Amino acid sequence: MPPIHSSSAIILKTVQYNDSSLIINVYSKIFGLIGLLARGVHTTKSKHSAALFQPLNLVEIVFSENKKSNLFSLKEISLEHPYQTIPFNFYKSSILMFINEILYKTLKEEQPNTLLFNYIQQSLLLLDSSTEQYSNFHLYFLAGLTKLLGFAPNFNQEGAWFDLSEGVCLESPPNHQYFITQESKALFHDLFDQLLPQYRPIKLDNTQRRQLLDSLLIYYELHFPGFNEIKSKAILHEIING
Repeated sequence: MPPIHSSSAIILKTVQYNDSSLIINVYSKIFGLIGLLARGVHTTKSKHSAALFQPLNLVEIVFSENKKSNLFSLKEISLEHPYQTIPFNFYKSSILMFINEILYKTLKEEQPNTLLFNYIQQSLLLLDSSTEQYSNFHLYFLAGLTKLLGFAPNFNQEGAWFDLSEGVCLESPPNHQYFITQESKALFHDLFDQLLPQYRPIKLDNTQRRQLLDSLLIYYELHFPGFNEIKSKAILHEIING
């Protein structure tokens, strides 16, 4: 009999496998990024509700190895931390959708990373519990994620300009288009000056929020291989910025 494992996990994506089964990509605390095969989800006798597999659900999974496939076989799944507000708040749900797309594009390592898992889990719980000041939440999340993925910018050097390509401050603008002006550099720095979930929200107007998000996504594109267009960005802009 193959060994049985259990772990806290975060649902990233589900794909229909056949008429009744699903393939679920999860980021687990103990095993890192893994794929699970959930059989018989869409049957009347299924013990697994399809609602459990919603993106970024925080779950507890029990699974076993499969010698015939690189997919693990899902045995049990349950909600570890049921969301209280996100499913009923359109703004929070939009932020969740954006974060899910970011994580799906950036979580590539199969090795476990407890610090990274805890950061994501605690951030999602903070979003769920927040009663105000979450319109900039996605910006702080992106900034903090760069530190845990290993490409955080360097603000140790002096300079009023920030080079997105090199990730450093400069005394004068670089000779390319990927930089942040003097006016926006201080706000950009503030995002990286503190980590979720112990952050102090800064006040931003809609233009500043949009510019900072665009700059952060350009920074990701320049420093994370294979990172490309985030489709949910336009929806997030429209909803949060009104």
